[in-house]
Amino acid sequence: MEKYVLFVNTASDYLAYPLKSFVGIKYASVSTLDLYFEKAPISFKITLNITTGTGVQTTRKLIELFSKYSGSVITFDEEQGVWPCSEIKSIASFTKAVIK
Repeated sequence: MEKYVLFVNTASDYLAYPLKSFVGIKYASVSTLDLYFEKAPISFKITLNITTGTGVQTTRKLIELFSKYSGSVITFDEEQGVWPCSEIKSIASFTKAVIK
C-alpha cells in the first residue's frame, strides 16, 4: 500500500501527496521550513511554521519519520492541531508549481 502525507489547513484547503514524492526540506528562516514534493507534472512546496531555532532538529525528526514510517498516512493538520513532531506550529502555505 502506498504511503501518503496529508496537509490540512481547513476542510476545504488540504493536500495529500505520496510519501515517495518527497524530495527534500530546505531552511527558509529561523521559524520556517520548506518541504518539497514532486510528481510530474506538478510539484508543491509546503512551508511550515516551527518553533524558532529548531530547524535542524525538526528536519532530522521529519527525515527519520519519512524514512521509517510504517503507517499509511502522515498527518499535518492545522484544524485538529495534529503534528508529527512538537516543533511544528502551523502550515504557513502551499505553493504549487508546474514542472515543464
